[in-house]
Amino acid sequence: MRLVYPDPAQNLMLTKLIEKRLGGPFAPCQCVAFMDDERLVGIVVYYNYRWPSIDVAFYCDDPRWALNRDMVAEALSYPFRQLECRRITALIERKNKRSRKMVQRLGFKEEGMLRKAGEKGDLFVYGLLPEDYKLRKHRGQEVQSSAAAGT
Repeated sequence: MRLVYPDPAQNLMLTKLIEKRLGGPFAPCQCVAFMDDERLVGIVVYYNYRWPSIDVAFYCDDPRWALNRDMVAEALSYPFRQLECRRITALIERKNKRSRKMVQRLGFKEEGMLRKAGEKGDLFVYGLLPEDYKLRKHRGQEVQSSAAAGT
C-alpha cells in the first residue's frame, strides 16, 4: 500500500468521488489517497481550511488502509506540518460507530454534538490537536506544527 498526494486533475477526480460517496460539497479541498497497487482503498480529504484549523473527512473501500500506521501518520501530519494548523476537525454522523471509533483511536477527542445537523441526523464533533495526536512519531520524528512547538 502507498500514499499518493494527487496532482490537481487527480485531486478533482477524487473530490468528485468523495462528494458522490459522502455527500458534499467538499471543494475546494486537498485529498490524500491510499492505493493498493493501482486500486484506490481510502481517501483522507481536507476541506474548509481557515487557518488555524481545517476539517477532515475519511472514506474507504477497504478498511485495511487505516491499519498502516506510518501512512495514516503521514496523511494526518499534512495539515500540521504543511499548513501549520493548530487543529483538525471531523464531523461524524451519530450512527457511524466505526468511523467514530477510528478517529478516537487516532487521538481525536469528542467535543460535542450538533443536533440534526447531518443529512441523517446528529453529528458528533471531534477535534485533533498536535499534542493529542497518538501517531505523532512518523519515521522517528515528532509530527507537530510550529504552533505545537511553541514558535
